[in-house]
Amino acid sequence: MLKVLFLTFEFNPVQTTGNFRPAKFVKYLRDFGIDPIVICGDEKSILQYYISGKLSPALAKEIPDEIEVNRIPFSKPYKPKSKYSQFLYYSDPLYKHWSRNVYPVVDKILENDKQIRAVIVTVPPFSIGTIARKIAAKHKLPLIVDLRDAWSDQGQFPYFTRLHYYINRIFEKRLLKRADAIVAVTKELANIYEHSNPELNKDKFEIVYNNFDNYKFEAGQKIEGVSVTSVPKYIIGYIGSFYYTTEAETLKKTSWWKRKGPRKLFYYPVKEEWIYRSPYFLFKSLNLIFKKHPELRSKIFFGHIGHTPSWMQNMAKEFGIEKNIINYGFTDAGEVRKLAENFNAMLITTEKIDGNKSFCLPSKTFDYVKYNRPILALVKNGDLKDFLNKGGMSVVIDPDNLDDEIGVLEEFLLKGKTFFPDGNYINKFHSKEQTHLLADIIRKVVK
Repeated sequence: MLKVLFLTFEFNPVQTTGNFRPAKFVKYLRDFGIDPIVICGDEKSILQYYISGKLSPALAKEIPDEIEVNRIPFSKPYKPKSKYSQFLYYSDPLYKHWSRNVYPVVDKILENDKQIRAVIVTVPPFSIGTIARKIAAKHKLPLIVDLRDAWSDQGQFPYFTRLHYYINRIFEKRLLKRADAIVAVTKELANIYEHSNPELNKDKFEIVYNNFDNYKFEAGQKIEGVSVTSVPKYIIGYIGSFYYTTEAETLKKTSWWKRKGPRKLFYYPVKEEWIYRSPYFLFKSLNLIFKKHPELRSKIFFGHIGHTPSWMQNMAKEFGIEKNIINYGFTDAGEVRKLAENFNAMLITTEKIDGNKSFCLPSKTFDYVKYNRPILALVKNGDLKDFLNKGGMSVVIDPDNLDDEIGVLEEFLLKGKTFFPDGNYINKFHSKEQTHLLADIIRKVVK
């Protein structure tokens, strides 16, 4: 069996946004003749770094017993950066806190096992890409980089200065130049990296999508979207984070000379609007529908599973629907499906990027697929919209065109709809199918 070193900071059983994709790869790689040796953070360190993370008994059972998992702690306790010390860090601080312990463990593994043929790293956090690059160079192994998000060319949060941006560009270019294969979660994300790094051979880039597990669509399977009037309470559900804060969005729109203190130096290389990832446009839609159908105000609710953001209540008040919000809080992955059974439809959203398509195809999309519920999509053009249109289980609306398309949502809610998903297409996104693609990339690189 071909062995590979698999480097990921986030990993089961700690439940974070970034643990699911690498865990599914590790779970299925052995089915394709590849044995991953996992290097990850220990539970305490992951929870220090991701304070919103949570230990999940359900996730602890996901990884087969025969997988070797090396859980490596921080070399010193991690503390969030202070307001001003942030300017001293040019990348995320994980490298400083973790690399010192990782290198000796990995050196020993590679010295004792000459059958390991390649290094795989999944990012973010992006600084572990530097760790993987140095390991691959020292031991003369091919390197595969799995990119789950945009790096230097992102506009969700600011760089502290333009210098910070350029240094991150250097780190990004060093990693991708050394990589023998570059895997992106969507075509649009690959396009962003290709555009930022035109010197790279485009043949390096591969696409392996986020995916779903423990479920497959059967031929002829259908999804019944019930009408609001046929149930006592109609809940539109959302699971996970929104990746939006009012402070960050307000700061983007504030001229640099009007910002206070060090914030005058903040730099955004890309214009992105993450309010589109929030439930803002759903709340706006419900407000329009309630004005036309006031009797529905006591019937339709928005249910959120996850940490409740501080801005949500004020956003709901803006549209007069604060009494229509149900917050379930953050819960174990094993309990999420039970709660989701109360939902009648699932909300999915995307960011808006100025002059470009959306690059996100969130992993929650594939959780929704498993719940066998219609998906209400308020999305911009991009990979997610393409998937939803081809999958055949969604009502897709442009959030910038609500005045013209609100009737589509209104009809869906009042009349319901039966969906006939394209099972053959959706099943291509099963975790085992996508891991098969990764296994083929590994074999090509090793050869």
